[in-house]
Amino acid sequence: MFYIQKFLFATLRLESKGLPFLYQVIPAIDNLTSFLDDTVSKEALPIAVRSAALNGAKILHKYYSKTDDSIMYRAAMSSYYFLFTFISF
Repeated sequence: MFYIQKFLFATLRLESKGLPFLYQVIPAIDNLTSFLDDTVSKEALPIAVRSAALNGAKILHKYYSKTDDSIMYRAAMSSYYFLFTFISF
């Protein structure tokens, strides 16, 4: 049940904001990915749980890689690069 609660919390948090923005989705995917990667590496867990976590991690990686193709992601990263490369504080 603990594993489902992580995904439920992330889903409800993103749904509560209406249409989630990219800057909200990326950290959620990062948190879920690190959680699943930790679950896969725990040898004390049953193989079925670890296997399900591995499959979930593969799906999250698939969708996370699609953010690199997003125009909004590229604009945000290029703005970030410009801001911290050419402007000194």
